[in-house]
Amino acid sequence: MANGFESIDTETRVETAIKLSICEFQASGLGEVPANCMVGNLDSMMDCMFELESSSQWWTTYSGNYQRLSSICYENVLPFEKEQILKLFLNITELYDSFGDDINIKLHDLMFQMERESENHLNDLATMFHDYDSELRNMTDKNRIILENDLHLFRNKVSDIFYDTSEQLEVQITEKNDQLLNEVSTIHHIMSDLVDELNKNDIKLKIKDLKDENINNLQDLVEMSHDMRQYYSRNNELVNTELENFLMGLKTQLGGMSRDLSESQMEAIDLLQGFNSILHDSLLPSMTNEIVPEMINFKNSVLQEWTVITSTLNEDFALWNEEIFGTFNEISEKLNGTKEKLDDIDVRISHIHKNIIALMKIFDVVWKAGRTAMKYGCASLKNKYSWLVCCAVWSWSRYSVSWTNIKKFPPKRFYQWGAVLLSIYLGARTGSLISF
Repeated sequence: MANGFESIDTETRVETAIKLSICEFQASGLGEVPANCMVGNLDSMMDCMFELESSSQWWTTYSGNYQRLSSICYENVLPFEKEQILKLFLNITELYDSFGDDINIKLHDLMFQMERESENHLNDLATMFHDYDSELRNMTDKNRIILENDLHLFRNKVSDIFYDTSEQLEVQITEKNDQLLNEVSTIHHIMSDLVDELNKNDIKLKIKDLKDENINNLQDLVEMSHDMRQYYSRNNELVNTELENFLMGLKTQLGGMSRDLSESQMEAIDLLQGFNSILHDSLLPSMTNEIVPEMINFKNSVLQEWTVITSTLNEDFALWNEEIFGTFNEISEKLNGTKEKLDDIDVRISHIHKNIIALMKIFDVVWKAGRTAMKYGCASLKNKYSWLVCCAVWSWSRYSVSWTNIKKFPPKRFYQWGAVLLSIYLGARTGSLISF
C-alpha cells in the first residue's frame, strides 16, 4: 500500500476479496462455506472462485468485496498513511535540521572567510593608499623643489640681465652725455670766439649805446604807460561816482596828456626811425656779410652733429629695445612653461581626487550591500519559509535534471512531487497537532 492501490497485483486482490467474503460468511453465521476457500494456496483459490460461482449469494458477496476493495483499503490504510506521513515529516525535519546545521557551518565559515578577506583587502587598500599618498607627496615635494629652483634661477638670470642692461645703458648714456658736453663746450668756444670778435669792433659799443638809449626811451614809455594806466584806473573809479562834476577837467587833462603823449611818441618814432636807418645802412650789411656765413656754417655743423648723435641714439635705443624685448619674451616663455606645469599638476591632483572619491563611493556601496546582505541573511535564518525555500532549492539542485529529461517524466511523477511538497507544507503547519 505504500505505492498506492493500483500497484497491487490481481492475485492479491482476488485473494483479499475471497478472504473478506469468508469473513462475512463466518460473521453472519452462514454454515455452508466452500471447502476450497479455507486453503491458502493459489490453486485452491481458483477452485474457491469456481465454487463461489455456483451460488449467487456467494458470488454477490465476493463481487461486492472485490469492487469495494479500493474503498476498503483506503478506509483501513489511514493509520498507516498517518504513520508514513509522520515518518516523512520526521525525515524532512531531520533533513531540515542537518541542512540548517550545514548551512550554519557553511555560513559561519563563509562569513569568517569574508571578514578575513575583507580585512586583508582593506589592509591592502590602506597600504596602497598610504604608498600612493607617500608617492604623491614625494612627487609634489620634488616638483615644488624643481619649481623653486627654476624660479630662483629665472630670478637670478633676470636680475643679471637687468643689471647688465642697466650698466650698459648707464655707460652708453655717460658716453653720449660726454659727447654732448663736448659738443656744447665746442659751441660755447665758438660763441666765445664770436663774442670776442664782436668785442674787438666798435659796432658793439654803438649797438650798446643805441640799445641803452632805446631801452631808456622804452622804459620811459613803459613808466608813462604805467602811470597812465594807474591814472586811468583812478579816474575810472572816480568817474563812476563823480562823472558829471569832473568831466570838463578830465577832458582838459586828457587833452594835455594826449598832446604830451603825441609829442613823446613822435620823438620815439623819430629815434626808432634813426635807429632803423642805422641798422639798415651800416649794421645789418656788415652783420650779413660777416656773421651770417659763420652762423650758417655753425648751424650746419651743429645740425650734422645732432643728426649723427640722433641716428646713433636711435640705433642704440633700437638695439636696447630688441634686447629688452627678447629678454621679456624669454621671461614670458618660462612663465608660460611654469604655468603649464602647474596646470598639469592641478589636473593630476583633480584626477586623483576624483578617483579617491569614486573608490570611497564604491567601498560605501560594497559596505552597505554587505551589511544589507548580512541583515537579510540573518532574517532568513530566523524565517522558516526561507528554510523551506532553501530546502526545496537544495533538493532541486541535488536531484536536478535537464529539461529534456524532465519532459520524459510522466505527469504522475510531478503529481507525486506536488503531494510531497504539499505534505511538507501541511506538516510544517499542522505538525504540532499530530498526537498518538
